[in-house]
Amino acid sequence: LFPYTTLFRSRHELTTSTAFFFISAFRRAIGTRFSWGAKFNRQIASAIEVELPVESDGKPDYAFMTVFIGAVKKIVLKSLVDHIDQRVDTAKHVLEPAR
Repeated sequence: LFPYTTLFRSRHELTTSTAFFFISAFRRAIGTRFSWGAKFNRQIASAIEVELPVESDGKPDYAFMTVFIGAVKKIVLKSLVDHIDQRVDTAKHVLEPAR
């Protein structure tokens, strides 16, 4: 478990993929503890521990995070393409003249 500041204080620069992974892990860590009415600030955030994949030396495994988010992006993109293809096929069927 890492406090949220671990990623930002490390010497590793965040990439889009590692940032997406971290944001998802952070959201999971806070769950439903906060709402629009609940006070959430940097001090509270720094006390929240986030589970991250780690390397054998205990440091965050940024390579895994990058590969994992890349795989998720591919799955989401494929799902989107399949959905659009289905909508196009439906539209073609509806717009075909009756024979």
